[in-house]
Amino acid sequence: MDSVEPFSRTDPLSSSSSSSITYQGQPDQPTHRHETTNITTVTEKSIPSDLGTLQSKPSQPMRDTYPLTSFGLQKRGFSEKYFTIHSWLEYSIQRDAVYCYPCRHFGETISSHEQIFTIDGFRNWKKLGEKLKKHAESQYHMKNNSKYALFLQSKKDGTVLDKMSSSSVELVQKNRDYLKIISDIILTLSLQGMPFRGHDESDDSSNKGNYKEICELISRHNTSFSESYNKYFNLSSSGIQNDIINNAGNIIQSKIIGEIKECGAYAIMVDEARCFKEQQLSFCVRYTKKLEIEERFLGFVECSQQRDVSSLWTLIINFIDKLGLRNFPIIAQAYDGASVMSGRNGGLQAKIREIHPEAIYIHCMAHRLNLAVVDSCNDIQGLKSFFNNLEIFYLCLFPSPVKP
Repeated sequence: MDSVEPFSRTDPLSSSSSSSITYQGQPDQPTHRHETTNITTVTEKSIPSDLGTLQSKPSQPMRDTYPLTSFGLQKRGFSEKYFTIHSWLEYSIQRDAVYCYPCRHFGETISSHEQIFTIDGFRNWKKLGEKLKKHAESQYHMKNNSKYALFLQSKKDGTVLDKMSSSSVELVQKNRDYLKIISDIILTLSLQGMPFRGHDESDDSSNKGNYKEICELISRHNTSFSESYNKYFNLSSSGIQNDIINNAGNIIQSKIIGEIKECGAYAIMVDEARCFKEQQLSFCVRYTKKLEIEERFLGFVECSQQRDVSSLWTLIINFIDKLGLRNFPIIAQAYDGASVMSGRNGGLQAKIREIHPEAIYIHCMAHRLNLAVVDSCNDIQGLKSFFNNLEIFYLCLFPSPVKP
């Protein structure tokens, strides 16, 4: 774009002096022109910098007088009334010419016929009304004017992409709020140790279980939650519940591991835990946090297949590796008094001390108390018969897991 030289006066329209300016010939333009202002010659192909941008409106400066051009014995100039007739019209003070705002910004291809309202500028004031009418009725202008109208509407209401994006954001937020309530219900039931599922969860059931009953209770008081819960995919399946519980457990486990690493050492407590038809090891740890003793459960280790010393040692070491605690010293270990666990030479505690010599063995205090109570009960015939009958009744209802 060629540069436009500044005016010779601060306000060129206020000057009463007259000068002659010669323009390069173009269609419907006078070859010579006399104005009442001092304006420097401007190259025809340059676009004035005082026209409206896409972010602004058409440039329509209101003046008491506009520069006059001689047409024979008459002098003619632009009139602001054309702004009222054609809202898309804009006027350049630098060029003293009019342009079509929609065609300048939204015209895809510019023909030589339309170039006069997009690049060159029209300034034959004698034929202005006729030319503007003809341009307004042209297919080229009407197409670009429609694009301009759609552009203004999109700025007001937002584009289709904006609306889709806004709708997507609202939907994501709604789903997150729903999932948050579902997660709170699951975590609350887990914290209280309450069962989730009911024996009959059909629509006409009088008791669908704790989880669904709580969901329906919230649905009666929360419209947004009710809309999501009554959909087909409402996150009420047992699989999704287990996924949320596992994720929460992983977060808690990661926090405990971080505290152990910050402490730098820990003690382990392992005991057998029977779960219906399988055997598990309950793995707990003790460590200090700001001089306060913390005792935390980290997980179960399945051991139904083999429970000899080597197998138990391998299971525990692999579980410690999985937690990322292999390189942190174990300073103590606590088990029950079974020889496979407490044996000084061939027990699990001896195998652990091969890797962690500082891991002293402590006979679990809870197991010691249990042995003392059992020994005392054996001396009381009534209690002995009661516990024997209770054990037989339990074994009838819950058979022991198959041992290898």
